[in-house]
Formats: sequence, structure tokens, C-alpha cells
Amino acid sequence: MAVKELYIKLRKHKEYLEDLGYHVVMIGLYGSYNYNLNDEESDFDTKAVVLPQLEDLLLKKDFNRVYDHYDGQIDVKDVMSFYNVVKSGNESYLQAVHTQYVIGDAEFITMMKKHELNPKALVGAMRQKVDAIEKNLPNSYELMDEIGYDPKQYHHILRLYDILIQLKDTHDYSDFIIEYNKDKRTVMLNHKRHPHLSKEDVLEHSKKLIKEVESYDYKSYEKLDQEEGLVDYVKKTIVGSLINTSGLDYSVNQHRTFGSNIPKRDKLMFPQLKDLEQFDISYTIYSYLEILDWGEPFEK
Repeated sequence: MAVKELYIKLRKHKEYLEDLGYHVVMIGLYGSYNYNLNDEESDFDTKAVVLPQLEDLLLKKDFNRVYDHYDGQIDVKDVMSFYNVVKSGNESYLQAVHTQYVIGDAEFITMMKKHELNPKALVGAMRQKVDAIEKNLPNSYELMDEIGYDPKQYHHILRLYDILIQLKDTHDYSDFIIEYNKDKRTVMLNHKRHPHLSKEDVLEHSKKLIKEVESYDYKSYEKLDQEEGLVDYVKKTIVGSLINTSGLDYSVNQHRTFGSNIPKRDKLMFPQLKDLEQFDISYTIYSYLEILDWGEPFEK
């Protein structure tokens, strides 16, 4: 699929969420399209970050859910929930940030791109896939009775292994998305679409790969604390959203009489100004809050 088509699909996912009333901060692609392992059966999956509005915060609304779109799934999280996942070094969520197919607020995306992969999290993900194979999960796989495991689990184990080998060799924990070449792509897709190994062989090989990657010396992973910056970002963006969408007058007007009369419109809004007409005063009106602030009055 051409790059332009992928961006069009990405924007359609964003528009779908906006039609539901979400303020989308970022939406990024994750899954097979990122590693050149997509085929005609592949879904177009995305991860989206949404900004709660003031009412949502007051009602403690939960944003974390998955939507089934006609061409894939949209995994939605609010800003802080998404941050808490990526700061742990989670590969699938960081993938949605570091992919070239990501759109949204540049400031937020830049902040999230500062987070790097946690090798231990990748090894943990490989172990989870092994556990799923041993327990015959997911049991919805149509060929489970025939081959005894879901080949997608093994496919992901191989992909995570390749990432860990790359980390070991390059020590670059931010550039980790592997785009498979033609030959390796064929091998990987065959494991997923045309499995030929027994469940026993898959488990034996997977455990061997895990033991290998656990033996490597990776650089120490440190969580990046961005809570203060994110809180400031959320405050600023929520205020900006209120100003842009409320339709109210958000002007701030400063005035000093210098011996002249106080404007009639100001006296109508704040009757207490009528008692100060004999003074030279300076005052500020915050229209959207209906607040008046004035300094020490001076007699004319």
C-alpha cells in the first residue's frame, strides 16, 4: 500500500474518533504495516491519544477502550494513561509514536518520542506469547484444533527477537522498527499464514530464543519522568480548547479613566463602577469569567 494511502486511512481513523466527540491529540499506526509484514488479510490498527475536556475530568470519564473500525481497531487512551504505558518501554505503544505514520500535536509527539524501549519489557512480551501458545490462546483461532497453537504468537516472538538482536548490536533504543526485506518478509509471513512447525517445535524454539536474548547485556533502562510537563501541556491545551469551542467572549480589557467617564457598557456589567466615577481609576475586565479587578482609586 502506498504511503499516501496509509496516511489517508490514518486520517479516517482520526475523523472517526472526532465524530464521536473526541479531541484527538495523536494517532499512530502499529502492527504489520509498520514492518512490511502486511498482506491482504492484515488489519490497519492504530493507537490514539485523546485529551479529556473539563467536563470529562470532573466526571472522571474513562477513555481507555478499543473501537472496531471497518478496516481495523483503534486503541484509545487518554494522555496520562498513554504516558504511563510508554514510560514503561512498551513496544506496541512506542511503535505508534516512532512510526513514520503518526499525525497529531507535534509538541505531544515530540515529548513521547523521548521514551525508549525497555528490553526487559520485550522479553516479558515474548514470555507472554509462549504462555499463550502453551494455553492454546486465543481459543478463537480457527485452526487451533488442527495445529494446536495460534501461529501469530510465534510470529510475534520472532519479531520481538529480531528487535532485541538489533538493540544489542546498535544500542539505539529509539530507532527500533524493522522493515523486513523481501526474503525475510516471505519467511515471516509463512510462519503466520502457512504454519508448518508443530506446537512442540515452536515452544522449544521460542524458549531457546528467550534464553538467548536474556543473556545479552543491554544498557540500563531508566524511566523518563514527564508528569510535570504533561500536566502543563494538558492545562494549556484544555484552556485553548475551551476558548476555541465555547463561543464565549474571552477578551481581557484594561482601562484607565484619566478623569474621563467610565464607559456605559462597563457600568452595566459591573454596577459597582458607578460609585467610582469621581475617581481616576484603572481596572481590568475578564469578560469570560465576569470578573472585575481594579487598582487603588485616585480622586480626579
